[in-house]
Amino acid sequence: MLSTESFLELLRLLPDDKRNKLLSNSKLKQYSIDGYRNLKYAPLKVLSAHAVKSHLFCETFLSLVVDEYNCLTPKDAQTFSIEEYPGILAYYLKCGLDVAPIEKRYNELIRETENETVLNPIEEQVKHNMIMKKYLGYVLKQNLYYYNFYPVFTVDNEITKIESPATEFPQKGNINLSSQLYAQHKCSDVFRANQVALIEFSEEDLSENRRGDQLNQTERKLDVDDLYNRNRIHRLKDIDLFPVVHLATKLDFSGSANLILEDNIQNSEDVFVEEEGLLYGPYKVDANHQIKVLKSSNGTIQCWRPKMSKTLDECCLRFDIDIGKYVLRSNLEMFYRDVLSEEELLQSFVRTLKDKRDLNSPEAVVANYMSSVFVGLDSNIAEERKKKISNFIENSRNESHYSKEIASAVAGLFAEYGDDDDLRSVLENALDDPEFSSKIQSLDIVRDKVKREQDKLSKLEKEIEEAQKGLEDTEKQRKSESENKEQRDKIKALELQLDKHKTVENLDFEIQFRERTKEELNKKN
Repeated sequence: MLSTESFLELLRLLPDDKRNKLLSNSKLKQYSIDGYRNLKYAPLKVLSAHAVKSHLFCETFLSLVVDEYNCLTPKDAQTFSIEEYPGILAYYLKCGLDVAPIEKRYNELIRETENETVLNPIEEQVKHNMIMKKYLGYVLKQNLYYYNFYPVFTVDNEITKIESPATEFPQKGNINLSSQLYAQHKCSDVFRANQVALIEFSEEDLSENRRGDQLNQTERKLDVDDLYNRNRIHRLKDIDLFPVVHLATKLDFSGSANLILEDNIQNSEDVFVEEEGLLYGPYKVDANHQIKVLKSSNGTIQCWRPKMSKTLDECCLRFDIDIGKYVLRSNLEMFYRDVLSEEELLQSFVRTLKDKRDLNSPEAVVANYMSSVFVGLDSNIAEERKKKISNFIENSRNESHYSKEIASAVAGLFAEYGDDDDLRSVLENALDDPEFSSKIQSLDIVRDKVKREQDKLSKLEKEIEEAQKGLEDTEKQRKSESENKEQRDKIKALELQLDKHKTVENLDFEIQFRERTKEELNKKN
């Protein structure tokens, strides 16, 4: 497994220009590091830690290095030169091979180089004079029109304080910045008074600073026009250093222009803004010496604070004079701050709920919620926003325009999509604070109203049930009465038949009686 140390060693072995070229390759654009606009601006230690965490970034970068050196096979492992070593090392790291054999050869090559014939003093001096170094210091405008550069640090992979500037740059520890009368780039065009500058030069670039035959106390000078044309005047962000500035008014997150108070900052410089103990940025200074800050679509802004319980002053470089704060981003940690106003928060929340009227499906409601003020946020910010909404509605009672709209919108959603699982999930996510709904007065009214309606419904259902039972009893009674009538009619018919039978029976008896009487009379006669 690739270690941070192995990748860091590869980064250090790569020449600066080649490393920056590779880190700027479009294939690496998707593997950006928060807080760094371009990977080449990130410190080597940050890059190596990023490579260990991101396998794809590491794999892509190693492939770029291999291609750059044309080291596609290990067959050159015993024949490579010192200059080719970064490519061979990248190939071994990419393939997960043991780097010990190539490290051994590289160390042998280094020893052989050190044991080569020592240059004579003149050749050694020439070689020394040609070594380019980057110096970080400040520029002072002196005697109205003289610009002098005061180197304070040397910059390689690390920033190192110069122990004795007056010895290295006699007699005052500074260098005169000169420009010819008709030079294209003059000191006043390139530098501001009291500006911190990063200048790269060698001993060979320095010349004596004389007035006639007299050597000035600032004994050496640099040609500004020459440095500018050779791209030897660098931006501070190249070493991850940024000026800390302050604004004429309170920081505006709407994208409006904010005027910078410090006048020693170059236009087009990248700066951090300090406000209430926090840093915001970095932002680019425009031609009007202003910056524009716009919060993200979810209402947050990128902020920075010192690492490891340090103070901001402890994260800044110290110069010999008071020229403002200059902070190293590697000493800071990034976080996001919620800058959405209470008004904007409530408007967004209400709009998210009300937009359901324009949606024709639960899926659309869910999609709409996904762009709301609770999505894609740090959990602490999301929780804090829920509390703000809850507290606002609780404190503003029923009269609140927003609380009424929220209650109405929620009720409308339930009425339209109440049985949909997706919608229920949305509302649960939006209002998952167990105390939230109980704090919304308007929802209490809605809930009470629903309860009253439910009671009425229960009463009506009971009445309907009783009426239904009564109807059933009535039907039974009617059915019974109908049956009784039939029975009565039948009985009556039977009774009539009975009466008829009785009449017939009586008539028969009468006939028999008369016949007997007749017989008796006949006998008497």
